[in-house]
Amino acid sequence: MKFITKPIKKGTITGASGKKTAVLGTIVMTGALVMAATGCTTEVNADGITIESVIVSGYDMPEGADNSGAGNEANDVIAAPSVSGETEIDNQNVIPFEGTEESNQGTVTPAPTSEVTATPTPAQNNNNNSSKATSFAKIPDGTVYAMDYDNGFALNESFGKVKLYPDGAKIAFVTDGAVSKADISSVTGFSDAWLIRSNGKTYIYIGVVRGCYNNELNVYEVTENSIERIGVENLIISGPSFNNTKSFWCYEYNGTDCQTDVISFERNYKVSSNGMPIPADNYSELGAWIPVWAKNEMTGYVVKDGKVTSEKYTITKGESVEPVAVNEVEYIDIKNSKNMIIRVDFTDLCCTYYDQNDYRWTYKAVMSLFDSSSASYNNDISKLNDKQVVAFSPVKNGTTWADGNFGSFYIEPYGDHQLRITYNSKSYTVQCDYTDTKDVTINKAYLTKVEGKAFILVQTILEGDLKLLNIYSVTSDSIKSASSCALAFDGEVRTPASIICYDYDHMNGVISIKNAYRLTGNGVLTPCSDEYILSSSCEVKLTERSNGQIIRNGSLVNEYKTLNKGEVVELLYTDKANYIDVLTKDQVVVRIYCKSVFDSFYNANEGDKPFEAILSMIEPA
Repeated sequence: MKFITKPIKKGTITGASGKKTAVLGTIVMTGALVMAATGCTTEVNADGITIESVIVSGYDMPEGADNSGAGNEANDVIAAPSVSGETEIDNQNVIPFEGTEESNQGTVTPAPTSEVTATPTPAQNNNNNSSKATSFAKIPDGTVYAMDYDNGFALNESFGKVKLYPDGAKIAFVTDGAVSKADISSVTGFSDAWLIRSNGKTYIYIGVVRGCYNNELNVYEVTENSIERIGVENLIISGPSFNNTKSFWCYEYNGTDCQTDVISFERNYKVSSNGMPIPADNYSELGAWIPVWAKNEMTGYVVKDGKVTSEKYTITKGESVEPVAVNEVEYIDIKNSKNMIIRVDFTDLCCTYYDQNDYRWTYKAVMSLFDSSSASYNNDISKLNDKQVVAFSPVKNGTTWADGNFGSFYIEPYGDHQLRITYNSKSYTVQCDYTDTKDVTINKAYLTKVEGKAFILVQTILEGDLKLLNIYSVTSDSIKSASSCALAFDGEVRTPASIICYDYDHMNGVISIKNAYRLTGNGVLTPCSDEYILSSSCEVKLTERSNGQIIRNGSLVNEYKTLNKGEVVELLYTDKANYIDVLTKDQVVVRIYCKSVFDSFYNANEGDKPFEAILSMIEPA
């Protein structure tokens, strides 16, 4: 996270409540605004107070300032990325306070960040005979191009052509046959993309939805043959407003989870000299997603027609209210239960909550004024009931999702043999076994809970309609692979105690083996019975003469029957080790003992091979 050191501009708010605080000198801005390096001040006047305010506009970052972006390796958690700002220092415009000397500004040191700037893949030129026609230098500074969606994004303008498309877990950037790649926080949830020219450099902004509710802005610096991601922000750009680089409207996520944020922030942003979007001023419009009420008594002045009056009003503790707007260094406007807007001083909260290492300080400061019913909205996996089964939505565009009081889940293919599962605002990359292609295809998924532990069962589909299962354990702060198996759901899952599955191991289209399976607390499917149901895709006959014991009314009797080679039978059951049960044409159930056949198909490296054993005893009729 970066800071902005800005000068003070003095201003007067008529009718604000008078309080003595420390002196507000040069302030430090992070993401929004701000905290004084030397404190805060207000002077009480008869008709109001004088307050120090901040104007942020038109300052360029010094050469050499950098900005760190987000890039997480496989199995890393992708949390809601922090807002990155820029460092701006303007010593010439610092206005000293009366009775004090001009404050000395020290070096502004960027705070530590967990974000890692992605290293771009070297460009590969697939058109060696073509000269580069694309020239970003032709684009006037301040220009913003909205890109067209075309299985990714494309742009064809006077400066040349560019194209963006997902490639595994990367975004590919193409100009004049040169292809380069960089990380992106979602390869399935594209919303908008823009190419912009600012401060002599070219940038691409790509809006995505990572999971169900996690809107993010991926920021890249590009040249005619390279792309590098320089940051990720929890922002949604209002498309129509993004027609210039100095002022465009954004919806800003300031809480820990954009799904459960109580207060929303909307404000103007601008493109900084390092390409990242930063707030253009101190002002944010506010809104509450759920009902809130005053945590304590608050006194302020009534605002009418956008102007502060001298009429005082006290909002009582517990009164139903609605946050309207905030200037992080001056005031907050609150609508009371009578639909009156009350302007309440915010300077003390600025001084109390400012944290240069956490851009959410403004959100915390605002929320300190209100109570809410957010507890009922804070969804967590602990709210999933034991043995409850939740089916994910039908798969669309390769992705599937589920939400409820347990939270929100979103599953998407993510590169080579991988899935990414987003739970609320965090994403986890997990391996997806048993797939013969790099691009995983999701078929079905279920969320369930056994022995107090939550699991997601994901069925993937391979070539030839082969379906296989991967099981992942879920906690409030982790998703990990638990097991994988060569099974496929037979119908819908109703309970984790009895999941009917086909065994597709070495499936060749002639026979299948089915059983009910129980999900254990270790995330493993265990057969509920030692006896498996056999079925065949065609009529079959025996390959050898066999003797068998007759079964009547489900019980073995002391009767035996000889079955001839070539005799047509219907496959019924097997224990995959000792016998197969078949039904003859004259409707007699016969158990054929064949342990020696099963043993002959045992492999020390692969274990039992029941399919091969049974197939050696039958053939299509």
